[in-house]
Amino acid sequence: MNAIEIVELHKTYHGLLRRNSIEALKGVSLSVKQGEIFGLLGPNGAGKTTLIKILLGIAFADRGQALIFGMDSRTPQARRSVGYLPEDHQLPEYLRAWRALDFFAKLYGLQERRSRIEELLHAVGIAERRNSKVREFSKGMRQRLGLAQALLPSPKLLILDEPTANLDPLGRKDVKDLLLRLKEQGATVFISSHVLTEIERVCDRVAILHRGQLLTEGTVDELTQEKSLEDVFVELVRGAHAMEQS
Repeated sequence: MNAIEIVELHKTYHGLLRRNSIEALKGVSLSVKQGEIFGLLGPNGAGKTTLIKILLGIAFADRGQALIFGMDSRTPQARRSVGYLPEDHQLPEYLRAWRALDFFAKLYGLQERRSRIEELLHAVGIAERRNSKVREFSKGMRQRLGLAQALLPSPKLLILDEPTANLDPLGRKDVKDLLLRLKEQGATVFISSHVLTEIERVCDRVAILHRGQLLTEGTVDELTQEKSLEDVFVELVRGAHAMEQS
């Protein structure tokens, strides 16, 4: 059983009176194996966020199917196994870091909250700032705290939207090492990112979207035998754009 199975997903956003419709996904199909790190790539407007929203039950496909560990992604049972870090996440700024995590831990129904929170504060490298208020955190530290929040329920599937945004090189290295440790522990990681060098270093397989269509899917080794992932990405996206214009 795959961690994620997406079959012929279609999604169109309609404007007023169905004018100015935007076809965000045009029959996308892909699969993510359990225990791998998978990268979803694409320029702005490719459909990455729409696909993630469908996986999380925030948006619903017009046609097609999205499964999480064999369960319909629209069901609460499927989402219980998922941790999520959105690109523009918000945490209560008036709370201290550990209190902010404790708030979400209560929502998850965790029993041993304090020990789990301490474990994650150390894992993301901000244990010494546990008593600082969120409003005092830099963007990079907020990103680390958001990652800790996504990891609170020990998810089998971790979905990350631009996880290294606002992080300095040390922070990016820490996140990469953390994701590799999660993989060793059996977790599946699904990453959407524009930082292709980071994707190339950490992912087992990737898919490239452009204007709602899947351009390619494969292992990083397969796609980068002769070129860097960045070169492959640019070549495919520019080629698809040129075909649209012809």
